[in-house]
Amino acid sequence: MSSTVLFTAGELCVTPPHVLSAAAFWGHLPTLLESSRHRLACLDSAAARAIEAPDKALQAASESFRRSRGLRTVQATEQWMAAWGVEVEAFTGYLEREALRAQIGDEAPAAADESRLAGVLWPDAVFGGQAASWLHPLAARAAVRCEGGATDVPGSLFDPASSPGLAPDALRVWSDRLDLPATWFDELVAMEAGFLRFAERQQTPARLDAALRARWESLFVADIETASFPTEAAAREALLCITEDGEPMSAVCSVAGGSYQSGRAMLGDLPVGVRAHALSAPPDTLLPIFSQSGVYTVCRVRGKTEPSLDDPRIRSIVAGAVVSEAVQPLIQRHVAWSPGVSP
Repeated sequence: MSSTVLFTAGELCVTPPHVLSAAAFWGHLPTLLESSRHRLACLDSAAARAIEAPDKALQAASESFRRSRGLRTVQATEQWMAAWGVEVEAFTGYLEREALRAQIGDEAPAAADESRLAGVLWPDAVFGGQAASWLHPLAARAAVRCEGGATDVPGSLFDPASSPGLAPDALRVWSDRLDLPATWFDELVAMEAGFLRFAERQQTPARLDAALRARWESLFVADIETASFPTEAAAREALLCITEDGEPMSAVCSVAGGSYQSGRAMLGDLPVGVRAHALSAPPDTLLPIFSQSGVYTVCRVRGKTEPSLDDPRIRSIVAGAVVSEAVQPLIQRHVAWSPGVSP
C-alpha cells in the first residue's frame, strides 16, 4: 500500500494505512470493505460472462470525476493522484469496477477473492470520496494531540453500546494487516482519548446555545410528505391533481408513477430556494416545486417543530459545529498538508 505522506503533525507522518486504520477505529471501514468486495465480485462475474464496461460510460465517469475536482488537464490529474498515493491505472480500474457494479448489480456473487482486496482498498477510498472525509477528522485529532492535554482513556471509548468502532484486538489485527508499527494502535487510542476530552471541554452550555441560535432557521424540523417525478411537467400535473382535485399525494404518485415519501426533515436539508417558504408556511402548505439531482419534487409541510438541544440529532449537529470551530485553529497551527492534498 502507498507510503505517500498526506500530512504531518509534529513528528507524526500520516500515510494511507494510518487513515484506513483510523477509519476502522471509528467503525467506518466495513462499508468500504463491503463495496470494494462487491466491485471485485462484479469484475469477476463480468469476466466470466465476457461482459465489458462500455467505453462511453468510462469516459463520462472519468470526465465527471475530474470536473468535480477541478482537474482540467492530464498533468493536473496525475499530480492530484500522486498527492493522494494512487496511480492512473488504479483510477482506470476503479472506474471499470464501478461501471460493472452499476451494470451487473445484484447478479454478482456475494464474495470476491480476499487476496486482492488490500490492493483496491485505498484507491476505492480515494476515488469514492471516503478518504477525504476521513482525513480531516484524523488531522483534528493529531492537532489536539500536538497541543497536549489529558489523554486518559474514557471508559466509553471501547464500549460497544456507544462506540461503533472495532474492539482493541480487531484493531491490532488491522494495524498488522496494514503494516503499521505496533505503537500506532496506542497512538491512535491516545489521540482519540485526547480529542474526546477536548470536545467535552468545548461543549459548554453557553457555546451550544450560541451555536444553536446561529443555525436556528436551518434546524427547524418539519413533518413533510413528498412526491418526486422525473420531469417538471409531471410534477406540475401532480400538483394540480393535489390542489384542484384534492387527491392524496400518495394516490397521485401511484397513478402517475411518482415516488412518495413521508417523514421528518430539517429545513436545512431542503434546497435554499424553498427554505424561506417552508419556514413561514402554516401547517399543510404545499411548497413551490423544486428540483434536486434531476428530480422534480412536490412537497407538503404538515407541521414544524422549533429546534431544541433535547433533540439528539440537533444536539449532535450543534456539538459538532462547536468542536469543529474550536479545533480549526489547532489544525492550522500544527498540521502541514502535503501539496495537492485537500480534505
